[in-house]
Amino acid sequence: MKKVFLFVVLACAAMVNAQEVIVTTDGQRINAKVTEVSKKEIKYYESDFLDGPLFILETSDVDSILFRNGKAISCRQRRDRERPRPTGQGTSYFGANNGNHGSHHGDGFFGQGNGQKGNTPVTGRGSNGGHDWSLAERSLVGNLPAPSNDYKQQGTIIVEIRVNASGDVINAEVKGGTISDKATQRHAVKAAYKAKFSTGKSEQSGTITYHFK
Repeated sequence: MKKVFLFVVLACAAMVNAQEVIVTTDGQRINAKVTEVSKKEIKYYESDFLDGPLFILETSDVDSILFRNGKAISCRQRRDRERPRPTGQGTSYFGANNGNHGSHHGDGFFGQGNGQKGNTPVTGRGSNGGHDWSLAERSLVGNLPAPSNDYKQQGTIIVEIRVNASGDVINAEVKGGTISDKATQRHAVKAAYKAKFSTGKSEQSGTITYHFK
């Protein structure tokens, strides 16, 4: 019986160690299964989500990666890469427009004729639960999943999403906003993956803007 118990303990220990550890530049440690490392980004599955979704970090945000075989690589030389940020009023980030974020309708920030009234989502874009989304010719199905705010951040995080024909989010990446906290950004990406939209003819790209208060 003792031998069987010892075998189970050793097997569990091996499973725990059979993973990589990503150390970010702000000191966070992420237990993960790394699938790809390039000059610009690192793709990985979190240890609690080995079946998906796939997460992406910019290499400049990673200090080092500790691999399961005991080896490690340093990403310090790739720090300080400038991340893309949407500009302010009149930006084409959501498509051509002639207005500003405050109007939300008519010729406003989201484009003529495709805005919103109050918190009622409409085809193409809208607000739900205090957060905004934009996806041409699609409607939001149900509510927009809200990310947790464990670190009490204030500001916005803009997540670019890729949605398949069935309306499922198949890729999500942080592309802008005023919050740089990596943990909060990961919460936003996780929430974006849970969003559901109406069906379409093919894959489409859009955005979800989370407002943290």
